[in-house]
Formats: sequence, structure tokens, C-alpha cells
Amino acid sequence: MSTSTSTKTAPARRDHQALPIALLLTLDAGVVDRLSAALAGLAQVHRADPMEDAAQLAVVELRPSLFVVDASDAGEGLAALLATIRRGAPGAAIVALGDENAADMILACMRAGALDFIGRLTGEAALRRILRARLERGTREVMPDRQGPAFALFGARPSDPSRAVALALAVQRARTGAQVVFLDLAPGSRETEIALDIAPGYGVLEALEDLDRLDQALLTSAAPKHAESGLSIMLLSESRAAQSLAAADLTALLVLLRGIYDEVILHATGAVLAAAPGLVAGLRRFGLVGTQSLASAQAAAEVLRGLGAAGVVAENRIFLVVADHDARILPAPNTLAGSIGLKQSLTVSDFRVRICNAINQGRFAEDVLADRAFARQIAGLGIELGAEREAARPGLFRRLGAWAGLAS
Repeated sequence: MSTSTSTKTAPARRDHQALPIALLLTLDAGVVDRLSAALAGLAQVHRADPMEDAAQLAVVELRPSLFVVDASDAGEGLAALLATIRRGAPGAAIVALGDENAADMILACMRAGALDFIGRLTGEAALRRILRARLERGTREVMPDRQGPAFALFGARPSDPSRAVALALAVQRARTGAQVVFLDLAPGSRETEIALDIAPGYGVLEALEDLDRLDQALLTSAAPKHAESGLSIMLLSESRAAQSLAAADLTALLVLLRGIYDEVILHATGAVLAAAPGLVAGLRRFGLVGTQSLASAQAAAEVLRGLGAAGVVAENRIFLVVADHDARILPAPNTLAGSIGLKQSLTVSDFRVRICNAINQGRFAEDVLADRAFARQIAGLGIELGAEREAARPGLFRRLGAWAGLAS
């Protein structure tokens, strides 16, 4: 298979031969034209078919610094193609193009070594900004094949008490000795700041700006950490809604955090999940948090319909978490779950007084799990999400030390 079919001429103000080489692996002439225009003056642009043998030949003959892979054109051979590129050019940057709503494809690309996933219809100006940064900064210090687990809880409505449940789980997991980050994409994140008595200066927006160079060293120095529990915090600013951010960026951020921390506890609302269904790609189980209110159940049903419309198969992966549960209130949790098409429910009893006092006093981590019944229910939630199974995997908590050369 031939590799180089077109080379664009760089402006005279720069030595063309001194420019790095970018290889576009696509069959779409329109994509080639758009990427070539975006890379004008930044790189020598070549094109090849999105196939393993073409990529192998290009690696030997051209030594590209940047690979842009059209995931749609690569088809079923995508994972093998990316693996071939990564083996042949471990120092090169790989960027994938595709459907930003294709959650499984995004995760597969990131795991196979792609450093960025960009919407296939992204405009020239945005492509130039992203690809310039990738050419200048090169590869990230992330191990895509060593993804730590993520445990996700989504509130059916913004008013449902999903944040308190997710934060309690995050604190409990951090106390196991794991390096845990609480990624909160739901509105009202100031409640987390008050609950943990912290004033974070670095959060989701800053991490997205640093996406091209986000690594363990940067997060260790910039991401806030709760002193008592050791929990790292990543919050979305009150001024921005997660729905307004690029879905692929949020998915890429989650993948990166899973490559750096032992565990990620993800919290968001159903609206955020609808806007970025890729957040649940690769998760074995996740929970939808509501109450015994029929309005909450209706909102949960709407979230499930949205996931189905996005092509996310959730029937055996998602369960209902009924918070503030009171046995005297009907319908029963199992009935609520069945009414919206879920097979399983889990309850967290009504501990609103304890939780509110712990939040208002800024002692959430210190006080909220002091009640043994509540702590047992949160531990049970972790088990349903698979936390105990993941914790039993040998070497999981040694990942960071191994990467730093501190473990054999």
C-alpha cells in the first residue's frame, strides 16, 4: 500500500524540510484538506490509508512526529492500527478523529494510545490550536493500558442528594490508602468546598486547559487535597456547566485521571451524562441516585431513555440508589426501580441531619462516616460498584510508585 500521496508546501518564512512530519491516516479527501490547512506552516503533511501495513511503512520511511487517525475509516482494524503506530513510533503523538458521541470508540482510542480524540467535523481553527499544542508538547506521561477504576454516581435531578453520597464514598475509598480523586461535574460544587473546608484554585476548567500536559507531577502540585482523608478534589467552577464543555474533552479528562490515580469517584447529574455519555464508557457498573419522590423517579427514567438514545447499553450495568430512604414511604425502592426498567436498587437511609451538620461545619470527612450504619451502607454501595473487587487486584495501589521507579 502506498503511503505518501500528498505533501503540502510550507510558507517560505520557514524551512520546509525542518518541519516535523504529520501523517494523516484517512480515506476522506475533505478531512485531508481541512487537516492540511490546519497544519500549514506547522508540519509536512502526508496521507496514507488507515491500515496496519500502510502505517508500518510510513513509520519506517517518514518517521512522523504526529499521526492523525480517522477512526471512522479505520473500522474494525482501529485498535490494531493504533497499537501498530504506538509500537513503531513510541515517541510520536497520536490523535484520533471520530464521532464525539461514540463513547466506546473514544475509550478504545485512548486506551490504545491516542493522546487526544477530536470530533471529525471540528473546524480548521480548532484543529490548528489542538494540533499545534500536540506538536509542541509531544506525548503525555500517561499509561493508557494501566487504567485505574472509576466509580460513578449520577443524580437523577440536580436537587437529589447524589453529591453527599458520592463524596462519602470518595472519603471512604481514600481512607483505604488508595490515591483517590473526586471528580465532580455537577452544578453546586461550592457545597463540596464547604463540606471539606477547602478553597481549590485548580479544577476541571484548568485541567482541560492543561489537557495536553496533564500528568502526575502537575496534578500533585496543583490539584487540591483534603488533609484529613488524603482525598484529591477536581471540581467544576460554578460559572460553567458541564453540558457546555466538549463531551470528548470530559471523556479524555476522565481517562487521563484513571491513568494517574488509583481510583476516580465521578459525580455528575443525569443532564451531564446525557450531554457526555462517553463518561460511562468502560465502567462495569454505575449508580443513578434519586429519592422516593415520583418526580425523581420520572427524572431517572428520562436519564435512562437518553442513554438508550445515545446507544449506551445500561440494562445490566446501572442500578438505582434511593437516598434519604424511609421505610414508611411508598413506593418501595424495588418498585421504583422496576417502574423505570432497572432490575436492582440499593438504599441509603435518611441521615440528613448528620450530613447537613457535617457539611455546614466543614467536617464532612471527619464526621459523616462516624455513624456505623451509614458507613456500612456506603461500603455496600462501593461493593455494588465493584470497588472491593478492584481493590483486590494485585499491584493496583503500587501503580504510581512503579511509574516513578519506586517499585520493581
